[in-house]
Amino acid sequence: MTMDIGDVDGDDDFDVVLGGGYLSVGLFAYPDLAEQLSETGDPGLILKNTLN
Repeated sequence: MTMDIGDVDGDDDFDVVLGGGYLSVGLFAYPDLAEQLSETGDPGLILKNTLN
């Protein structure tokens, strides 16, 4: 998992950006499902500070 802060939306306050990846050992038994999750899953999440 990775995390960083910065002004993502240009409104002069800090936003949080999260990213990560995970592949369960059990998914190796289901390669089609693992491929689908890797193609359609979101690679990150942006938490925008809306206090200001």
